[in-house]
Parts: sequence; structure tokens; C-alpha cells
Amino acid sequence: MTAMPTPPTPPHPDRSPSSAPTAPTPASPTSGAPTPDALNPTTPGHGSRPIDAPQAGADAAGFGGVSVYLIGIGGCGMSGLARMLATRGADVSGSDSQRTPTTDGLERAGIGVSFDQDAGRVPEGTKLVVASAAIKPDHPELLTAVQRGLPILTYAEALGRCMIGRTSVAIAGTHGKSTTVGMLGHPLIRCGLDPTVIVGATCPQLAEGSEPA
Repeated sequence: MTAMPTPPTPPHPDRSPSSAPTAPTPASPTSGAPTPDALNPTTPGHGSRPIDAPQAGADAAGFGGVSVYLIGIGGCGMSGLARMLATRGADVSGSDSQRTPTTDGLERAGIGVSFDQDAGRVPEGTKLVVASAAIKPDHPELLTAVQRGLPILTYAEALGRCMIGRTSVAIAGTHGKSTTVGMLGHPLIRCGLDPTVIVGATCPQLAEGSEPA
């Protein structure tokens, strides 16, 4: 098969060539003591604080040996992230508002789950907090993390960090994202390619929302 040349992309009618967007420069990990720019809980969004750069020989994303606490761990995406972090060598635990089959599955996998979120307890020794998109800025555990100066990532930020040093495929859209991820991930697994798959739904062909590698 002969590769065909890609035709040039016509300019956007509302955008001059000089105003065309450029790809953002990837942020490099910050080493040393983090700066005290923890998020303001009175403003929307969670924000984050710099995390120490991975050490030589560690997991490329820097999660190996790190104690990670996930607020809202029972969500489909968050539970899959928790399982993946555990396979990367992180010490994973988290909390959710109620017990569900998903949290039961996490506990069977050796991941501790708390259901008393109002107490605002974050385990001692926690080095990183990951918050679900459903967590409000005034959540008791999030406020505790801010008070203690812990680095905080959103689910999306943590998932992006997991992709450091790896080739990734992201599925976006309005409808059918989880279905498409399942249809793509399952054959890759059956073909022996050993992918890491995170899907925001329960997929019988995957390990309860994830197929870590």
C-alpha cells in the first residue's frame, strides 16, 4: 500500500494565520520543596501544588512508593485510577460517600476505603491527594489536604501524569466514549498487547473499570 500525502488544512475563516493556536509546552516536574500555592477552597476548581520529580529508576510518572489518597474513589474513573496506581507501586487508599459494589471490589483488591468523609481525615503519611471532579472545594477532606499543604491533583491531572513516558490514546466526545474505549481496549488485551485501559463505566471485559499494566 502506498501512503498518500496529507492535503494541507485550509485556514479557519475566523482566524488569521498569525493567530493560529500552538500546542502548549508540556510542564516539566518540579523538584525540591513545593511552593506554598495550595488552592483557595473558596474558588472553583481544585488546583495543585508541584510534586517532586521522579527519582532515577522509579516509575516514569513518579507514583512508585508514594502514598496516594483519592477523594471520591468509588467513581468508575477514580476506581480504575486507584487500581492502576496500585499496580504502579503506589500505596493507595481513599474515601467515598457510601459503600457500593465498586468500593467492595477495591477493598478485595487490598485498597482501603473510608466512608466517613465528614470527619475530614486524611491518613498520616499521605504524599498526594487526588480529588474526583464531583468533589466540591469545601469538602472536609479537601480542606484538610489544603491545611496540611499536601499536593492536590484532579482526576484528569492524575490520569495525565500516569501517561508520562507512555504512548496514549484518548477517546473524547459527547456520547459513546466508554463504549468506544471498551471496544478498543478489549481486542488490544486479547491480542496480547498488554495495554493500560481506564474506562468511565463498568465493562465486563475489563477489571471493574480498568485493565492496569
